[in-house]
Amino acid sequence: MTLFNEGPDVLVDISNVCRDRALLEHGERASWKVFEHVVKAMHRAPIQLGRIHAVADRSLYPILGNYGREQLKTFRKKGLLEETALADERLIGYLFDDNSPFDRAVVLSRDMFDDFRRSHPQIQESKELFLEWRGDTVGLLSIHFRNMQLRTHRRISRKIEEGEMKARKLFRDTIRERALESDFRCDNSDCVVAQLWADRLRELPVYERSR
Repeated sequence: MTLFNEGPDVLVDISNVCRDRALLEHGERASWKVFEHVVKAMHRAPIQLGRIHAVADRSLYPILGNYGREQLKTFRKKGLLEETALADERLIGYLFDDNSPFDRAVVLSRDMFDDFRRSHPQIQESKELFLEWRGDTVGLLSIHFRNMQLRTHRRISRKIEEGEMKARKLFRDTIRERALESDFRCDNSDCVVAQLWADRLRELPVYERSR
């Protein structure tokens, strides 16, 4: 899907878009129509934009309505959308990797991507790499470049740790908060890890979702 021929490619965090609570109907968890409204806003935007490529978390499809599911499948068949376990990683990779297939790309999302700022410091205070949508008093959407602001090292570290635990299927908030405030060590004397790092583990332990 091309908006303008000479603008930067737009990488859409479509799960983030479709879950915008301010634009959902009562009882909806996600809606493809939100994405359609955002696309219309991109057409109206004074910013020149190029191809649209959407990246979705696999968790999006099950919470869309029938219309949204059909549209997602259509976009996927046309090569306009891809699904992945963690969309944020794919989006940031496309934005910054040297071998990215997208030209001068920008990311459309309201995510602050704090957990990627250590590996990609270009995100800090960026005002040209990310777009967002805003609604006015009558519900008309508009597209703007985002000020990504400067995040502290403490905030970035905490977001990185939260991201690591999310990848390990750690969902219970009480366990997550307790883990972030703790160091861990292995007390098995036969364990190689315990022998190498007797005082504390260098990585968080792997949590089982059932516990």
